[in-house]
Amino acid sequence: MEKGRKTTLEERIEIVSYCIAHGKDYALTIKEYHVSYYQIYGWLRKFEAEGPKGLLDRRGRRKDMLPVSEIAQLSERRLHTGTGKTRGSAEASAADGTAAGGEELSQEKRGEIIDIRLRIQSELLEKLSEV
Repeated sequence: MEKGRKTTLEERIEIVSYCIAHGKDYALTIKEYHVSYYQIYGWLRKFEAEGPKGLLDRRGRRKDMLPVSEIAQLSERRLHTGTGKTRGSAEASAADGTAAGGEELSQEKRGEIIDIRLRIQSELLEKLSEV
């Protein structure tokens, strides 16, 4: 059995495409790309369920890298409840309504921050859908 190796998003898409094009012949794909059966099987399942964006490496992703809908829900919850403070960067403080020094951000400023995050997330999703 081949040992797994690190791959890029483009490689994973190519490997899954190759496997599908060859009738899901895992053995042939393993020989061609030197990745394990379990990697190919997992990628194929994710690809069939979510398309190319399912092949993204989401290990260790932070809250600011969540899908747009989840960011909106979290931001809305924080604005209404004032909870959900996280330790760490000024960005985390801005998300929960306080500036780095601890003073409160205005509702308008929090809205601007949320809009910027949503715009960045949607741009990333557009780029991924082009892949």
